[in-house]
Amino acid sequence: MGYGYDSPDVFLFRDHTVFMERSASPYANPLMYTARPLASGFISKPNELKLRGTAAVDIADVGAGRIVSLVDNPNFRAFWYGTNKLFLNSIFFGQLMRATPSQAAEE
Repeated sequence: MGYGYDSPDVFLFRDHTVFMERSASPYANPLMYTARPLASGFISKPNELKLRGTAAVDIADVGAGRIVSLVDNPNFRAFWYGTNKLFLNSIFFGQLMRATPSQAAEE
């Protein structure tokens, strides 16, 4: 999911109050909000508390395929070009992602 990013920090443009819970599997959430999620702008204290540590991306294994859910729109009005890679990586590399570790990785 992070292919092409040089920094471990990714700044997302957020304009809603939808929050995704963290999965039990660390592989299912390759991008998480930090304990201090606000980099710029305004967020109410109750929403900041709800946002802390939640998932920004969730991967679910469904049959032989994957569902990659992004809680924020990485292509929002082409305003935030740095996150377009998240969208493209989810399309082009989605078949390589797993919500759980593969057997080869466990051995």
